[in-house]
Amino acid sequence: GMMSGLQENVIIDEKLRQYVISVPTISIKDFGEKAKEIFDGSAEVEGIVVLEHDSPAGIIMRNMFYQKMGTQYGYSLYMKRSVGILMDTGFMSADAEDGISKVSLQATARSFEKLYDYIVVYQNRKYLGVISIRLFLEELSKRNEAQISVLKEQQQKLLAAHQQELQLRKNLQYQAAAVRNLLDHAEQGFLWFGSDLVIKNEVSYKCLEIFGQNVGGDDFLELIHPHFGKERVGVFEAAFDSYFKNNSPVTDAVY
Repeated sequence: GMMSGLQENVIIDEKLRQYVISVPTISIKDFGEKAKEIFDGSAEVEGIVVLEHDSPAGIIMRNMFYQKMGTQYGYSLYMKRSVGILMDTGFMSADAEDGISKVSLQATARSFEKLYDYIVVYQNRKYLGVISIRLFLEELSKRNEAQISVLKEQQQKLLAAHQQELQLRKNLQYQAAAVRNLLDHAEQGFLWFGSDLVIKNEVSYKCLEIFGQNVGGDDFLELIHPHFGKERVGVFEAAFDSYFKNNSPVTDAVY
């Protein structure tokens, strides 16, 4: 029936497998110049997995790579030597059968500079591919939007079926709790707002610590005004205004 259909949509318990993507891989025997070739060749590539005997030995994320290249002797240090000295061996890994909620919590608990690093995924102990945090978050938000529109359509029917409404509410509370749990474990001040710039009530626990108050319902620009001053807040305001009016993926990326 309709209810079971909605329950299957609850994202929190889905398996990781369907979010796994293939990314370029290189051998640990390859030199740094091979990694540079891949990154220079396509702006789409966020990272590379380094394999040793078909098994992941490390990852090289784009931003980390160019940071190292940009140091004084970076180029001469890395180009003609094994990518082993470039890669990060402390990558996070997961199994294709893991649930999304568990992996999300672990991923967002990472340090800030590693927050967007790939998660390396295995199936039956074999390398399967990676999760791109950026694409994963985009996909989750798309799905949430789809769910919300489905829920709106169903609202009229639900009013007539009180039992179903109670059940649905329980599911949504569970989801909200899982998202809140995810935010609170992230150790970062997450907040969100729409075009009216009013901060939504779901903010991460860390925000309380940062601002010393509950910022839900506050105007974002007023909140940051004391920290940035009038001129820079004006820049924020103009940028948000253009962003919300705009809706083009190209300029969205720039903003």
